[in-house]
Amino acid sequence: QKKDSRGVLIEEDEDGMVRHMNLFMCVKYKNAGKLSSHNWFFNGFCRELNPSYTVLMDVGLKPERESIYKMYRHMKEH
Repeated sequence: QKKDSRGVLIEEDEDGMVRHMNLFMCVKYKNAGKLSSHNWFFNGFCRELNPSYTVLMDVGLKPERESIYKMYRHMKEH
């Protein structure tokens, strides 16, 4: 398996094409509570972008190396 310059594994298709994962980050200006955040995310952004997978993370969370990719792979396989 190939790794990029940071040592992160790179997954390739059968034809050698590298797959990319698009991440979308949104930060609220005014804190109106968790329900407001979920409403904006699912009824706003998700309806427009129609993502295959979604994940909500709290501010300050520092995912470990490759954890987001591993979570994606798990969701894709199950």
